[in-house]
Amino acid sequence: MSIFNYIFDSDWSQRSDIDALKRQNATLVGHSRVRRSKEAANEARVEELEQEVGELALLCKTMMQILLEKRVCTGQEFVALIAKVDSSDGVSDGKVTKPMPVELKECPECKRPAQHHHTHRVYCGKKYAV
Repeated sequence: MSIFNYIFDSDWSQRSDIDALKRQNATLVGHSRVRRSKEAANEARVEELEQEVGELALLCKTMMQILLEKRVCTGQEFVALIAKVDSSDGVSDGKVTKPMPVELKECPECKRPAQHHHTHRVYCGKKYAV
């Protein structure tokens, strides 16, 4: 390869690399803006949730104070009731636990979703076998 081809090929290659890097940079800048926007939305949501938790904590403390002052229950009874309510969802974990989603099965007759807690299949009307 002659020096002439080498110089021009190199110049074209460099410009091509520069253009590719500019495009890549523009893409990364776009992703960065989206990421910052999502971060800002998440931070706002966290602040909102912290506000709600604070309000709920205040409400709970106020209600407990009223119950104790009016002698509706003792502190020990209150703690026992908390434990009872906590375990009523099937999990004693110090919070209200969401129930597990009901697993849908397929009806062998009509091939539509069938739930086990119904006495008859919703779509085809057949009675569930006992």
